[in-house]
Amino acid sequence: MDQQTLVMRYIAEHGSITSQEAFNMGITRLADVIYKMKKKGIPVKVTIVHGKNRFGRPITYARYYL
Repeated sequence: MDQQTLVMRYIAEHGSITSQEAFNMGITRLADVIYKMKKKGIPVKVTIVHGKNRFGRPITYARYYL
């Protein structure tokens, strides 16, 4: 199964995906997978999330939806 299919199935099951969730599935370059999906015409939406890392420092990351 290709990475785009894995991402679409994950989003269908869980509602969204982040790079950490993708990494746990073996996808190390989620942004590239999303780019290819958009290029094929798949409407992917993104939300920027603000949070803190394990050291308490502020971070931002993307959460992708279909």
